[in-house]
Amino acid sequence: MELDRTENALRDEVTLHKVKLENGHLEVPRTPGLGVDVDMDKLEYYLDKEIHKDGAAKIRS
Repeated sequence: MELDRTENALRDEVTLHKVKLENGHLEVPRTPGLGVDVDMDKLEYYLDKEIHKDGAAKIRS
């Protein structure tokens, strides 16, 4: 399992549940799906933005 935990504002803001890493072990989600839920309100904020690789956003002109 690969887990990218570098800072990424976009990822951290639009996901509702964070993956927990404790003592070198990932907590496996117990719900159906991929274990990632998207905050649609926050995602909508970014739909009119230009997203950069580092997670920064600027308004598209």
